[in-house]
Amino acid sequence: MIQNRIFFILTVVFTMHLAARPLPTDISQVDKPPTLKVLLVDGAESVYVEAKGRYHLYNLSNDLLIDSGLFGKKGEMYALEGGIKWGEHLQQIDAIRIVPGDSQSTILINGIEYKGCIDFRALGKNLRIINEIDVESFLSATLFPKFSEKLSDEVAEAISIVARTNAYYFLKKKADSFWHVTAKNAGYLGYALSFHKPFLDRALERTKEVIMTYQGASFPAFWNENSAGITTTFSAVFRKEALVPPGVKSPLAAHDREKHRWAFTLTKERLAQLLHAEKIQGIDLFCDQSSGKVYGLRVKDGSNDKNIPFIKLQQAIGEKKLQSNDFIIHSKGDSVVFEGYGKGLGMGLCLYSAARMAERGDKAPKILKTFFPGACITRASLVSK
Repeated sequence: MIQNRIFFILTVVFTMHLAARPLPTDISQVDKPPTLKVLLVDGAESVYVEAKGRYHLYNLSNDLLIDSGLFGKKGEMYALEGGIKWGEHLQQIDAIRIVPGDSQSTILINGIEYKGCIDFRALGKNLRIINEIDVESFLSATLFPKFSEKLSDEVAEAISIVARTNAYYFLKKKADSFWHVTAKNAGYLGYALSFHKPFLDRALERTKEVIMTYQGASFPAFWNENSAGITTTFSAVFRKEALVPPGVKSPLAAHDREKHRWAFTLTKERLAQLLHAEKIQGIDLFCDQSSGKVYGLRVKDGSNDKNIPFIKLQQAIGEKKLQSNDFIIHSKGDSVVFEGYGKGLGMGLCLYSAARMAERGDKAPKILKTFFPGACITRASLVSK
């Protein structure tokens, strides 16, 4: 009898202890590596969501567990008055997070597969969707689709460090933001769509957590395919203040500048259509003084002047035609002739030069210090800013 009474008391105490404990909190916030928040969708009325494998579903407002499953869940997700519907209507919950239950589990949005967590926020009748993914997986997913041809180990390592530096810059700069980058701007197409390439796998692994800093902080770092002899900076191209290494002359690319000349012609009528202008009576280019790279264009139509940043100009005309921001223009009757050199925005690492440097035996650190003068190579964990 005494043993039964003791057992009963212990059972009651244990049950009361369980009842007093809070619901499980968001496991994705425990011991997590550095992560980037990528805006996938902003304003969708509905999406088809599949949690593939084990998953946990949390209320984003308090990080408390709503639901979990061992074998996944799928269905249309909607933003409704007073909550979100995914199979069931989650009353009074307008922000949720799906967390994969293990390393093999993933989440699909409209058939595109993602690693990491996915946040869904109801904004009226629309959804905002953000993927939180660890930095190294993000680099894999964004770098692999960009390179169809094999790179040398030294160039691949240099690119990996440049990309990681850029990721950490936006992570630090927008630490308190809902998202750090957009999928469109980052070229992020999900995880499963990126086919692994051994030379980039090796480079990312060998340089894991390695970034560059300038005056003690990470900075916006980029590369271009061919600088045509001189590089510029993020600040010069995007007209935004940022502490970055200066541009440099690139003799190797300058030597072969004429080999990488391009040109095309557009009628003034067609150019006006592309730029949403009434007509074109004159064009002025805005150029960075130190590099000569174009950062904008002004179209004159007789009554109004329209200023267009280079990025929007290139998007309107197309990257296959307007290959770089190293160009001049001149009128020829009813047409406008564009003549330029190189490929890319001319910022940071010149891949053409880097490949030539690697061929003669230069290592990744020397390549990086050539194109990012004054930068230090270090581990991200050692950087406080």
